[in-house]
Amino acid sequence: MSTLEQKTADETRLRKLRGTVPVNAVLHVWLKAVHPHAPAELRLSLNERVFGDVYVQNSEEYEFRMFFVPHGGELECAYDPETTTISVAYWFTDAKVLEEGITVLRTHAANAPAPAPGSYHFRPPFGWMNDPNGFGRFNGSTHLFYQHYSHGLTWNTMHWGHAISEDYLHWRHLPIFLFPSEELTAKPDKRGGAFRARPFHSKIRPACACSSPKA
Repeated sequence: MSTLEQKTADETRLRKLRGTVPVNAVLHVWLKAVHPHAPAELRLSLNERVFGDVYVQNSEEYEFRMFFVPHGGELECAYDPETTTISVAYWFTDAKVLEEGITVLRTHAANAPAPAPGSYHFRPPFGWMNDPNGFGRFNGSTHLFYQHYSHGLTWNTMHWGHAISEDYLHWRHLPIFLFPSEELTAKPDKRGGAFRARPFHSKIRPACACSSPKA
């Protein structure tokens, strides 16, 4: 096979996550290597121009990477599924994240939430959640923080998820709020993470959740 043929075959094998992003978008991605002997690779392009490559050697647990995209346009995240797996990818802007939330580009089948038609039960956009450990009102909106693991549907190294609502029924999902240390996230061995804290000033009033309206 010629060099050109090999390059064409490699390009054909690539999977690509695409989305239109505004100016000053922030991209959050979790990826890991499929095999320990070959690193994961993610190639980032904006308007068909490559602006970044990231490599991850860890094949046991997904590693978090964050990218700042200063210019708006067509974003593409390309990876080879033979060497790389991506658990979650989403983007947002700092200026409008409270009003618009995150835009999810990718959720792995292993951490996709089960469908619950006709339900008012809160669910994260991906992964596992446990009890809320931060629930209060701030500037007229209700903020929900909850124990969370992004990369599966069972308990593991703890993060904090975050969502916001004005009516307790419709929620906007926000970026992951608290992360475990890099040492804890090196392996999916349930060693700890972000469990309980008091992220807000004491003037924030607690609020009660209601799971469904009365008939």
